[in-house]
Amino acid sequence: MNAKVIDLLKSKDPSERKQGIMLAGRSGEKGYIRVLQKLATIEPDPYLKSLTEKTVEYLGRESTKPKETVIKPLAASQPVVIKRDTSDEVDFTKLKRREAPRSKPRYTPGKMAMLALFAIFVIGVAVVFLQYQLFGSLPWVMVAMSNAKTFPVEGRAPDVLTGEVYQRYLNSYTTYTIFEPKGQTPPDGWPLLLVNHGWGMQAEQMAALYYQWAQDEGVLLIATQFDNEQEASNNFYRAFRNVNHMMDELESYYPVNVHANIIMGFSWGGNMSYFYTHTYPRMFSGAVLVSAPPYPLPPINSEVKYIVFAGENEGWENQSLGHFLRQLAGELGRRGTPLWYWEVHDGGHEITPGVVEQTKALMAELRGN
Repeated sequence: MNAKVIDLLKSKDPSERKQGIMLAGRSGEKGYIRVLQKLATIEPDPYLKSLTEKTVEYLGRESTKPKETVIKPLAASQPVVIKRDTSDEVDFTKLKRREAPRSKPRYTPGKMAMLALFAIFVIGVAVVFLQYQLFGSLPWVMVAMSNAKTFPVEGRAPDVLTGEVYQRYLNSYTTYTIFEPKGQTPPDGWPLLLVNHGWGMQAEQMAALYYQWAQDEGVLLIATQFDNEQEASNNFYRAFRNVNHMMDELESYYPVNVHANIIMGFSWGGNMSYFYTHTYPRMFSGAVLVSAPPYPLPPINSEVKYIVFAGENEGWENQSLGHFLRQLAGELGRRGTPLWYWEVHDGGHEITPGVVEQTKALMAELRGN
């Protein structure tokens, strides 16, 4: 084992521990397994804990190095002797080459035209199919974000949106991307969904989950990108200020439906989103939180409708995240302000399909009310 890797694994800096975990996994050395197993039991960061456990599982395989291909030598074979007999009675000078009969051309101009039309048809179908398959997917969203226009902060949105993708560099810590739907502005304004990524994730991973639905249902989709390395994992106040600034800019440009706006987050993003609604209980009407403990009780006058998901197989402070969610649901139920929806699933640190479906259901209720 490499002493430098061991030092990185034991570092107090999360970024150095992450580097150490990745180097240990790439080395393929099973000697790191015991060290990683011990670190996994005390790792405070859920993402690094999950990464550590996956690295242990990878190193524990029978072999992490490709096997050498053994090429056996071919068995020696007997030489083949070909006997050629000639006859003195054959006059080779009188032999003539047999000419092949002339055949009609295989492709006539008519057939060529038909093939060309068929090829055009097949290519057209393939293009439509691929566009349908890629539209709204992660690669499509990444391309759309890389070609986004600069958000016109000082302007006002037109009455009819055309599906533009805007990006706004707020400061070195925060950039946000706007995915417009298409259509006439609703009488009560555009419903809005703000999605916040986890530690080490990217904005496009969150946006791809909801892009197609947002287009179909006419929802403004906003994806934030935070440079998490600039702040401690539990320091959300700079993110809070930037979210407030961002919402001021968005609501100055778009007519936003303040009764149908949801903040959603996963892992670090979910934790930040929960503490944001705890601090500003009237900024969003709904909140979707995934794998985001701890959960201090929100203000008793909070009207935020919460959806909370946690995995039974993911932990924080030596407890299952499901334990913290059940605790929160019980306390709110006894207080008379229950969660709108909550679920403890059998999975790990992940965004399940149920998260997206429940977000859609909550938005439908908020728009209906």
